[in-house]
Parts: sequence; C-alpha cells; structure tokens
Amino acid sequence: MNTKPIIGWIAVALCLCAWPTTAANPRIAVVNIETLVRAHPRTVADKTHLEETLRGYEAEGDRLREQIDALRATFERVRAEAEDPALSPQARQRAATAADEARQSWVEARDDWHEQMQRMQQRLTEQEMRLLNRTLSELRREIGDYAEAEGIGVVLDASEGRMGGPTGVIFADPALDITDAILARIGGRQPEQTEQPDATEAAP
Repeated sequence: MNTKPIIGWIAVALCLCAWPTTAANPRIAVVNIETLVRAHPRTVADKTHLEETLRGYEAEGDRLREQIDALRATFERVRAEAEDPALSPQARQRAATAADEARQSWVEARDDWHEQMQRMQQRLTEQEMRLLNRTLSELRREIGDYAEAEGIGVVLDASEGRMGGPTGVIFADPALDITDAILARIGGRQPEQTEQPDATEAAP
C-alpha cells in the first residue's frame, strides 16, 4: 500500500517539540522520521499484515467477479433465447421477462461488487493509518524522552519530505541529527539504502 501521503503529513505535524522551553536559545536537534518508521521493528510485520489483508480482499473480489461473469453469461443466454423467432408470442414474452430478471440480477451484483471494493479499500486505508499512527506515537514518545534527557528543546523532522509533504528543514548540521540515537532506543536498524543511478551514466 502507498503510505507516502499519510507519513509525509504526519511527519510534518510532529515537528517534534520535546517540551515547552523558556530558554531564549533552546538546543535544537533533527531526526529523520521516514528512516525511523522504516527501521521500526514493527514496520515489517505491519507491512506483511497489510499485504495479507489486501490479498484476502483481492481473493474476495475475484470470487465476486466470477459470480458477476456467471450472471452476465446467464443474461446473454436468456436474452438470445428470447430472440428465437420460433417462439410463440406467449413463450417470447416469458423469455423476455426472464431476460429482464437475469439482467437485473447481473446489474445488481455488479453494483454491489463496486461498493464492496470501495469498502474494502477504505478499511485497508484506515487499518494502514492506525498502524502508522501507533508507530508514530511510539516514536514521538521516544524522541521526547530522549530530548528531555539530553536537554534538547526542539526536535525537527529532517526527512526531506520524500513521503509526501514538506518538512521546513532546508539544512541541518549532521551533528544535530539524533536519528541513530532513537534507532538504538527502539531497537531498529538503518534500512538498506537503494543505490541511485549516476545521472552522468544515463544512456544518450
């Protein structure tokens, strides 16, 4: 599932202030929320759970789609029978009525399928949001506890907005970055970096 918009704007909302400070120049630190979310020990399990839920929804959607296809085939068969010129007027009328009923069953099943797919997508999105909020809440507590212990007054998100939203941090000295310290607190590890192709090596 695509978590970019969700994580991006929640990370911005964090703008993690450890506690109110009256100091004129409070200590400031930065942290990469995206890195912490990806490296959180629960993230892999949450992703697996969401993928399993999605597969279940897809299987249910396929099952319903097969039923819709069967109803459509029945409608087309009954409609073809109603067009048989050999039928008497009474038989043609009965066949036409049966075709109308078959069509109605097909249309209702198709509409119900669309509604169920929308409900499944909404439930999946809500579930993804709950899992993410749980992780972010835990991270916020850990960052706040660390900042308080270290005498840091303000912690900003420096994740560069790659997950959907701006962070407001243009530049931060690496010495201000407490991401590794928070990773150690939550028992996470730095996610593997994906190598980016060198622009100078692009094919002509």
